[in-house]
Parts: sequence; structure tokens; C-alpha cells
Amino acid sequence: MAGVTTAPGLSAREAADRLARDGPHEPPAERPRGLLRLTWSVLREPMILLLAAFAMLVLLIGVPLVRDALVLAALTLLEWARARSGSRAWRSSGGAGAGEPEQARWRPLR
Repeated sequence: MAGVTTAPGLSAREAADRLARDGPHEPPAERPRGLLRLTWSVLREPMILLLAAFAMLVLLIGVPLVRDALVLAALTLLEWARARSGSRAWRSSGGAGAGEPEQARWRPLR
């Protein structure tokens, strides 16, 4: 393949120096969100705003489908919270970058 190099990577010493200098490679920690912040962030989503607008329209017209819209909004909030929780658990377990190759063996960076 043209233009592809096969550099050997960092030596163990250079990896240790970089780890001591820069620390482990981790994404910045996110502040946990409470229920009100989570609800507010969900309500700012364009699709939720569109659903809310249609729910208001249905309410004004008088069709009794508002209950369904509220159930869908509650389910969206629940799924959002579950996804955030799973994302935090995955990130705390090491995520995709849990280890880097070091001279033909894997060593965790943490």
C-alpha cells in the first residue's frame, strides 16, 4: 500500500515518560446531571420540541392523544438517562482505549 509506514511505536521508556509527563489518556470527566438538568437538555432537542409543538396542537384541537405524547416524552427521558449511565460505566471501565500495544504485549495505561 502506497504511503503507509509501519513505525514500531513508542519504546517502553518513552511510553513511561509520556505517561508520567501527560498522565493517562482519558476524556475529561463529565459532571453528573440531575433529573432537572437532564429534563432540560432533553426538552431542548429539536425533535422533542417538534413533538411538543404537535402535542400542543393536538391539545388545542381536542384530540385525546396528549397522553400518548406524554408517555413518549417520558420514555425518551428514561432512555436518555440509561444511555448516559451506560456511557459513564463504559468510560469508567476503560472504554475503547483501555490499553496500548507496547513491544508486542498490552499494558493498561491506568
